[in-house]
Amino acid sequence: MAVIPDRLHQLGTFCALTPLRSPDAADAELRAWSKGSGSPLARLDFVHFARFVVMNPLLRRSDAGQPAEDELGPHLMFSAFFDGDAHAFLVALCEALPDEAAAVWSHCTGFPGSPRDDGHAFRTWLELHRVPATAVFGAYPEATLPEVRRALRFREAFRQRLAFGLDDQRRTQRAFAEFDAQEGQ
Repeated sequence: MAVIPDRLHQLGTFCALTPLRSPDAADAELRAWSKGSGSPLARLDFVHFARFVVMNPLLRRSDAGQPAEDELGPHLMFSAFFDGDAHAFLVALCEALPDEAAAVWSHCTGFPGSPRDDGHAFRTWLELHRVPATAVFGAYPEATLPEVRRALRFREAFRQRLAFGLDDQRRTQRAFAEFDAQEGQ
């Protein structure tokens, strides 16, 4: 079986499954976070995409006929795509949002304490729960996040100034031609 690397061209990936003691509390904490550009994860300006998922329960079964004792309790899945390597990503995570990280992961079994107090212990703990990213997809795998953002700004400016602007001009020209035709009768 081939090993799938946790990397897709320029994109680094990180995925961890941490066992949850209190899935409802973790879910409530995550729901309180702002979304989009207001998300704490948006402070990491090299992160293309990141998400948390409260998973309840995970199954370790290889066969549907196995007994229910093979169920694993609820887990918190954290997955991210970013520019650079995983170590730099985890260091930045600890430095840029230590309070938010602690508030979410404190509901997990074995949580080592706030990344603010001991970032090394927190990073080591996350690495212990790391799983390979086996379904790696990146829309722009060879572009950095600043390059993607610059391209999106260019696309929007192009659409507003040229594409939609031309549509408006054409509508105006048609309306004038129709008016002129009516007036000429």
